[in-house]
Amino acid sequence: MKNRTFVLVFASLSLVACSSPDENQGLEQGFGESTIKGIRVSTTDYEFEDMIGTRALTYNGSTTSFAWALNDTIGIFPDQGDQMSFSMSAGVGTKEAVVDGGGWQLKTTSTYTAYYPFSRWNFFRDRQHILLDYTGQVEDGIADPRHLGAYDFQAANATSAVNDYLNFNMARLNCILILKLTIPQAGTYTAIKLTTDDEDFTTLANLSLDNKYSLTPVKKSKTVTLGLKNVTTTQNNQVAEFFLMLYPTNLVGKTYTVSLIGANGYIYKGTKTPTKAFNSGSAMRTSITLTLDTSSNIGLGGEFTTDDSEM
Repeated sequence: MKNRTFVLVFASLSLVACSSPDENQGLEQGFGESTIKGIRVSTTDYEFEDMIGTRALTYNGSTTSFAWALNDTIGIFPDQGDQMSFSMSAGVGTKEAVVDGGGWQLKTTSTYTAYYPFSRWNFFRDRQHILLDYTGQVEDGIADPRHLGAYDFQAANATSAVNDYLNFNMARLNCILILKLTIPQAGTYTAIKLTTDDEDFTTLANLSLDNKYSLTPVKKSKTVTLGLKNVTTTQNNQVAEFFLMLYPTNLVGKTYTVSLIGANGYIYKGTKTPTKAFNSGSAMRTSITLTLDTSSNIGLGGEFTTDDSEM
């Protein structure tokens, strides 16, 4: 259920509403003086930066521009009552979607907050306890960011109608980390792990949609993992890029270790000490040259040597 296509690195969770008219307060069916004519939902691009000093506004010839896709869905909370979901299908291919709310009509006298992507997991939670899970990320192929969309969490502050329209300006909550790895040995790889000495990585966060949204960690870990599927390098010292969505994290002055795990048991490692924080709404690219971790050089059944190929 985690699938959506980015122009560069965005995707979404395709889910539908499961509410009924009598479940929601702060809403009315039908048209009238007290109802809003439509909802405008807009978002922005990630701000791309290289951690090696130059700006990266494109990637492999593709721009970083975001556009709503057919199955994108946001969750909206009224100031009183339960949430509802709205499809962004009217804005396919653009940064702004304008919807009429279908059978639901929102009141001009109420205020509303929103988050993206809408989740059934969070449907029965109140507006102050929306859980954002960063675990389970899997990249299918090299330099393929499609998996990020299910983790492209966004939120908007509380707003009320202006000129009979409700306007949500969605802010991106995460940071994209682009790992540009030099891999010594050609072979097949199954996972990438980032590790620090302390519990610096947030794996589960709480989003509170008050007048101003706020984000707080719920679970933290020393390690975050990116699963790899269909990842095989074809030559030694090949440079390959991988994408990981992170909760905003400040590792300035700290060192984290990147471990690339081979299908046959070999592990290649490298370290990095960031000079910039992983801020919300940013995309950071970093280059790391990996070397063989000889302490884990067992291979499949302990039969390989340091010169054997991963193939």
